[in-house]
Amino acid sequence: MPDQFDGFPVALFSRHFAVTYASETDMDARARAMAIAGSCENDLSILEKWFNCNYDSSPYSIWVHVGPGTVGGGASNYGYEADDESSRIYVGGTYQPGSPDPNSNAIRDDLARMLFVAELAEILMDFTGYGWDRGDSSGEGLSRVAAAELHPLGYYGAEKGPVVSTWIQSDQHNYVDGPEGSDTNVLSYGCAILFLNYLRYQRGFSFAQIVQTGGSSLTETYARLTKEPAANAFASFHALLKAHIPFASEFSALKDNIFPLLDQPGLGFLVDQQVFPATREAGPAHHIELQVGPLCPARDYTYAIDDIPFQMTVQAVTRGFLSAEFDWTLGGTALPVHGLMEEATVNVRITDTTPGKDPVTTVAAPVRYIILIRVTRRR
Repeated sequence: MPDQFDGFPVALFSRHFAVTYASETDMDARARAMAIAGSCENDLSILEKWFNCNYDSSPYSIWVHVGPGTVGGGASNYGYEADDESSRIYVGGTYQPGSPDPNSNAIRDDLARMLFVAELAEILMDFTGYGWDRGDSSGEGLSRVAAAELHPLGYYGAEKGPVVSTWIQSDQHNYVDGPEGSDTNVLSYGCAILFLNYLRYQRGFSFAQIVQTGGSSLTETYARLTKEPAANAFASFHALLKAHIPFASEFSALKDNIFPLLDQPGLGFLVDQQVFPATREAGPAHHIELQVGPLCPARDYTYAIDDIPFQMTVQAVTRGFLSAEFDWTLGGTALPVHGLMEEATVNVRITDTTPGKDPVTTVAAPVRYIILIRVTRRR
């Protein structure tokens, strides 16, 4: 029988946490509790670096209770309770039971970890006192950024994000100069999430720098970090978005972080799993016994391998722009985009490094290919 704490079975007692769950018969709650138990100390260690703190200085640990699975149930906390008891986190959300997604258990577990991190970040806001308010839109934005950074599978796989499109498609009200005193409005915390990612991935400040700089507003954080006038905060951020998203009402972000946005975007390719033949000459002789006809006796024949096919996996990677569209060609021959294995004969330039060989030749080669995904965003 598991250990009990306040009448609930225990998944973990550690230096900083007591993790409990609803009941011994609730396997879903137990699985989520065990997922949190396996990562909570590491998550705390990462966030301690963001907040430049050591939770060892707290006289009490944090009680994390995982309740019965409720789809979309979310999580909550009571802040840092410094007086006479442990801070508390309640996790009640779970991934859709019976989902056809083969990774549903992994997503469920990471969703639990993600919800835990969001609440833990809010406790550390109280614990450290940099000016982040867990009850306003800036604090909510920071907690969600932390959750997505540490556990993206739970955040995006369970469709808790992205959320920034709602603000981008709206009239883009300025919640940077002053937060909304609510943590439930997706417009205000969506703006905060986007601005925090702008500071991190466009302006290049670490999350530790951003968090520890703090301030009463994101504008104050910006001014302290950049040493630029506070008036530049929303203006520079907004101008960048306008320049790269001309049709904002139709834009849909794939992630909460859409940065960096560059004036001269780049395109690169990742090539994996290359297996090139050492030489294109005939290989060594091999032997096989064959009977070529019913009246011919079987005999030993020799054969050689003329060529060795190889496989190349190529992935296009874009950086710095939002409207990415690719057309694939090989040897000047267009490869239609679809999801089935196809074969085409194309002219291929081959570089041969064998000593004495012509280093570059062009040959007509049969190519089997499959292009799995084409990403096209509305310009």
